[in-house]
Amino acid sequence: MRILPVFLFISVIGLCRAQAQLSWESDVLDLDALPNDRKVSGNFVFTNESDKTITISSVKTSCGCTTAALEKMTYGSGESGKILASLNVSRTGVTEKKIYVRYGEGDDSVKQLTIRANVPELITMTPTHLVWRRDEKKDAKSITVKVKADYPINVLTVASKNADFSVKLGTVRAGRKYEVVVDTVEC
Repeated sequence: MRILPVFLFISVIGLCRAQAQLSWESDVLDLDALPNDRKVSGNFVFTNESDKTITISSVKTSCGCTTAALEKMTYGSGESGKILASLNVSRTGVTEKKIYVRYGEGDDSVKQLTIRANVPELITMTPTHLVWRRDEKKDAKSITVKVKADYPINVLTVASKNADFSVKLGTVRAGRKYEVVVDTVEC
């Protein structure tokens, strides 16, 4: 009969150690970028819910395009803090990176955080490029430009960097849809 109380005591101690000492408002940070943004930033907020002081020993990111800055390393019982996370963005769509916070010993003392940035696609071009084959007649070809943004985008002009091509802009629906006609220039 004495084995059962000792076993229960050891089990309770094990459960106390396994409980999270830092409580996070969220372990995922979803950020929406504006089209010209090169970086998005936000805060991971946490609270020390243990009855002891906790020292964060490291904050590491999964990629060089991500930074994570901690206000300070040591937090008393009940004290809150935040990690300022930033993610460099360079393309449309969703980019997701990880941040690892170590605040004690063992595997259960590493918290994985996720920073996710969504860069909206403002326009689509169909097709994305044009090709003229050597044996093909050199007729004009067109690219359809559609605005996907919630607001109109007025395309005022188009230009070719290559002197072998001429371009002409046509408005299908102002602020929403355009046609760019590309033609070869005879030499």
